[in-house]
Amino acid sequence: MQEKELYPLVERWLKRNFLCFRTAIDKGFKFSRIDILGIRDIGGDLSGDVETIAIEVKRGRSPFAKACGQTLGYNVYANRVYLADLKDQQRWSGLSEQHIQIYK
Repeated sequence: MQEKELYPLVERWLKRNFLCFRTAIDKGFKFSRIDILGIRDIGGDLSGDVETIAIEVKRGRSPFAKACGQTLGYNVYANRVYLADLKDQQRWSGLSEQHIQIYK
């Protein structure tokens, strides 16, 4: 399965869980592209405040620290950043309970 095949699924999750009024897939600059981007209203009825949410999507194959680092880099563009990573049983098998709590 390719990473791009997961984008619509993650985009639907973002819309449903954060009530984003606008989402986009694969947006950004030449060397830094956010997989899923969402914008939601956080200001209420009389305010125009918005929050941007960036999600990096991985297939569970890349090293965890590398995926986290790439995701963290998006905090330059967004208010919140998340890593959506497929659960790879081989990756999880060698992790302690402390690592799993960080991973979740």
